[in-house]
Amino acid sequence: MPKQRCAKDGCKKKIGLINFTCNCGLTFCTLHRLAESHKCTYDFQKEGKQKLEEKNPKIIKDKIENRI
Repeated sequence: MPKQRCAKDGCKKKIGLINFTCNCGLTFCTLHRLAESHKCTYDFQKEGKQKLEEKNPKIIKDKIENRI
């Protein structure tokens, strides 16, 4: 079984026991584990907006009736 290597272009580091799998589906070494360091294509903003919409449903109030 061949050793896994970092998916960043130009990085040939072997991935040891601790591997970092990004949301884009690729596996990276400790230096390139952050999205900014490997130019991730995953849309984190879209995911965040979807989570906010799911957890905070829009509430529509009924009309207030004046009873005098």
